[in-house]
Amino acid sequence: MGRPKKPPKPPPPGVKISVAAQQAGVSIQTVEYYVMLGLVDPIRPGGGSRRFFDDALIERIKMIHHLNKTGYTLLQIRTTFPRIVNIDREHDDG
Repeated sequence: MGRPKKPPKPPPPGVKISVAAQQAGVSIQTVEYYVMLGLVDPIRPGGGSRRFFDDALIERIKMIHHLNKTGYTLLQIRTTFPRIVNIDREHDDG
C-alpha cells in the first residue's frame, strides 16, 4: 500500500495580475496603481499575498480605465462612481 493520494488543488479564484492586465488592455503597473489607490481589491485566498482577478474585477479595471481616459481623475472616479469601485465584495468572506 502506498501513500494516500492528495486531493487535487482547487483552481485559483481568478487570473494573475499579468493576465488581468492583458485582458483589460492596460499595463501591469496600471493595475498595481489601481490596487494601491484602493480602486480595485484583488482576491487573496486565505489572506495570502497572491492576488487574483476574476471577470468582475477585470471589467471594473476596464471601466476605471475608460473613465480615466475620458477625462475623469481617479479621485473623481472613486467618489463619483462608488458602485464601480465598491470594495465590499462577496469574496471577502473567504
